[in-house]
Amino acid sequence: MSKMPELSSLSNRRRALAGGVLLAVVFSLLFFALFRLQTLIDERFGEYRSTEEILYIEDGQLLKKVLLGFESLAADLYWLRTVQYFGGKRLYDPEKRFNLLEPLLNVTTDLDPQMKIAYRYGAVFLSEAWPRGAGLPLKAVELVDKGILNNPDDWRFFLDKGFIYFWHLQDPKKAAEIFLEGSEVPGAPYWMAATAGPRPPGPSCLTDQNGRDERGSRPGT
Repeated sequence: MSKMPELSSLSNRRRALAGGVLLAVVFSLLFFALFRLQTLIDERFGEYRSTEEILYIEDGQLLKKVLLGFESLAADLYWLRTVQYFGGKRLYDPEKRFNLLEPLLNVTTDLDPQMKIAYRYGAVFLSEAWPRGAGLPLKAVELVDKGILNNPDDWRFFLDKGFIYFWHLQDPKKAAEIFLEGSEVPGAPYWMAATAGPRPPGPSCLTDQNGRDERGSRPGT
């Protein structure tokens, strides 16, 4: 009877050892996949300061099929390369050309549709006036709309989109509409509606359908 605990303990150690070996193999495969993907991207991008810019893979959905389960890892890597590309262009490219910025952001968000940081900061990169950014506010709006489509429960995307319209597209009316829309998303802070400014009087506001003030008197009386 005394041998039974020893056998059980030995079996547990063997299972733990097998689990450790399996974990090491998995991490080795992940490291190899990351190294190969980094090498592939470097070969295709070259230096971000180069004059020749070619992005061979612009279809993130196609890339997802090739990566076979490594989509999130690839998305992280593409996002890092996007930031590296944008920063390198701002610092070192005298012409400040951001030709690959939009396709890099699209590939990143195709690989990981829930990577909110890529949508939000990517929209800043695109919308900022040239030469600080790409000077493409409408492309920024498209990216934020993609973020809303894939993350409809996040009110912050409406805040970002509203500010793009307000600051970069000089359309405060459209911005107010977007802020109001975002204020209806569950969890949105109370100040989202206030950011849109005062609402015009209407049947549901100060006056009824006959133009009578809801407090019982006509406006101005």
